Amino acid sequence: MSKLWDFLFKRESTKKKSPYQAPLLREVFHPTFESSEFNNWVTEDHFRLSLSAIKLNYTTKQKSDSIVDVEFFDKREFSGFYIMKIKGYALQDYLNLVQYIWLQTKNQGYITQMSEVKTENKSQNIKTTYRIYLKPSHKYKIQIPADQLYGNIQIDMTCINDKFDKIVVKSMVYSDRNYLPARDFSSWVNYTFSQLN
Repeated sequence: MSKLWDFLFKRESTKKKSPYQAPLLREVFHPTFESSEFNNWVTEDHFRLSLSAIKLNYTTKQKSDSIVDVEFFDKREFSGFYIMKIKGYALQDYLNLVQYIWLQTKNQGYITQMSEVKTENKSQNIKTTYRIYLKPSHKYKIQIPADQLYGNIQIDMTCINDKFDKIVVKSMVYSDRNYLPARDFSSWVNYTFSQLN
């Protein structure tokens, strides 16, 4: 038995491992707006223009000729959008945008339920997913039916071989009697993509 165990352990330890190691989420995002680099980024004109373009695309419900390639979806139990490209954005800019959306959502009464970085090999490519899952604060669940705000919000950013792929934001709502109807997702969009004072 010990020989079999030694053989299996040796075979496992000699398997080739991917040279790429995904960073921890705390190494990618700052927990607050206190980072000087992040604060400088949110004051740049290009960032403010991209916020305005995302909000305009949502308001008009059509893809306008702008710097942002974004598509919104609105279904019975979930709403959200895809960001495929923002002209002039580098990888760090997209990471900053995810952090901005995360913090703006927390400012609307949400707490972070889960945050993780996951990597997987797909067709000889390395796919990295940054995922943040938020739920309304417990103070909204004191009474029944509970206030679900805009529903649970999930923010995903994917990269393929360290190159930006897309950002997906989804709001998933409850429809049972234990919850009040979710608030209009347009209010979340309006707050989240408003320019900071």
